[in-house]
Amino acid sequence: MLSVFRSNQLLNSVLLLFYAAVLHISSVLLPNDWAPSSPGLASQWVYDVVGMHYNWMTMGLVCTLLTVQATMLNAIVLEHRLGEEQNLFAGVFYVLFCSTLPELMYLSPPLMANTFLLIVLGELYKVHKNPSAETAIFNAGFWVGMAALFAPVYLAFLIWVFIGLNSMRGLVFKERLMAFTGALTPFLLAGAWLFWHGQLQDGIQQQFIKGFGWMHFQPGDNFSVWAAGILSGLAVLIVLASAAGLLRRKSIQVQKKVSLLYWLLLLAGALILVQPGIQIAHWLIAAIPVGALLGLAFINLSDRWAEAIHILLLATILILQYKQFFLP
Repeated sequence: MLSVFRSNQLLNSVLLLFYAAVLHISSVLLPNDWAPSSPGLASQWVYDVVGMHYNWMTMGLVCTLLTVQATMLNAIVLEHRLGEEQNLFAGVFYVLFCSTLPELMYLSPPLMANTFLLIVLGELYKVHKNPSAETAIFNAGFWVGMAALFAPVYLAFLIWVFIGLNSMRGLVFKERLMAFTGALTPFLLAGAWLFWHGQLQDGIQQQFIKGFGWMHFQPGDNFSVWAAGILSGLAVLIVLASAAGLLRRKSIQVQKKVSLLYWLLLLAGALILVQPGIQIAHWLIAAIPVGALLGLAFINLSDRWAEAIHILLLATILILQYKQFFLP
């Protein structure tokens, strides 16, 4: 199956829509009770429009969003030549990670916010040795602010933008101010709209007061919690163990860009701790770096081993999704 995506033709990413659909059917056939934890202002607006009940229409929306995000990730990896081989593995493993368990498949705030975080990643990669990077720097901050309107804790990814600027360009205070101004802009626009409609106080309460917490876990199915923890931990161990191989024989520019993914993974893990009402869905905060780095790691495997491990992962995930038919 991986052979279909062993191509540098970005158009093949459309096939990930069917890949995502196969993984998401279980969430409609075996629905669970789910409600988002601490949605931002923008994600709450989405729920007011489409609702929270998961059905075939919502599944189609989620699968389409996943495909768009996977295509964006593939485009970034291809454009910046992060792997030794040009293929679409990053998008494959992004979709796979986001579809591991039914609790990850809903239209959650982190899933929506990841769209804008991918734009931030692309903008950061543009600033390396770019004498006219002001627009990209402002845009990186702006899209962090947009992501935070969907999932409030994503505002902390502004720290990651600063780390990226340090790595790519050095310490320039003016550029930090540009990124900060960009991040502030969506909140100023949202605040003006809320003030005009007399909802500013409620908006501040939802976005900032309820949007952050510390080590506050929401009760859930013990099996799913353990399964999510083990699978996510395994994925993180794989990408950490692959670090040396992913950085070896790469140019300094590519090394910096791959290292930025590891910084994103580190900060994503820390952000889960300050998310109020922690759910399994919040594992999606780490989906972008895990998907990208797993895709790069699989490039270094032989075709036979990569295919075998991928099939094993896919079978394990399907068994977990339909566990009531396989496990007592």
